[in-house]
Amino acid sequence: MITFDELVESTRVGLSIRKTNPKIVPSEVVRQILQSAGIPDLMQLKAGLESPRRLIVKQIMIQGHKLEPDKGLRTPFVYRRLLGPSFNAWIAGNGTGKSTILKCIVWALTGVEPNIKPDVKPWLDTVSVEIEISEDAVYTIQYRLLQSAPDVVGDIVIGSLDNVPTAKMSRSFSTFLAPKI
Repeated sequence: MITFDELVESTRVGLSIRKTNPKIVPSEVVRQILQSAGIPDLMQLKAGLESPRRLIVKQIMIQGHKLEPDKGLRTPFVYRRLLGPSFNAWIAGNGTGKSTILKCIVWALTGVEPNIKPDVKPWLDTVSVEIEISEDAVYTIQYRLLQSAPDVVGDIVIGSLDNVPTAKMSRSFSTFLAPKI
């Protein structure tokens, strides 16, 4: 939101540019005109009425099949975590997946595919993140990685992660996602 001082300055510059006879309009003149019109009071009223919108990540679920090359098996895994309304932390040793979890959350929120370790990415099947936006509604963002194609399918749906079946995902996100960085 713009401050009153920023409004005064941008109005002053705009008036100076528009005049056919370029003359610098003093800031104090612009300030007095805007104040006499009640603009500062209107700005304060509007600022008081608008509460900031917040996005809260409520839970994450990562599903896949971990490859065990020595046994030739693909063991299913599900990582699911409910997140609290304030500070959340992961504490674990090196190479245990803390960064991968964070990258999956950022991927779901931004659509920018992260640089996940090449030996980990084949394990991932589905990334689901439940979010709440300013207590208006709960949404679930789900991605399904297709190992046989470079595409990703998924949905953004209204509802909690508990009520959104993974099989529902059908749309290709390739047209909705930002390009890879």
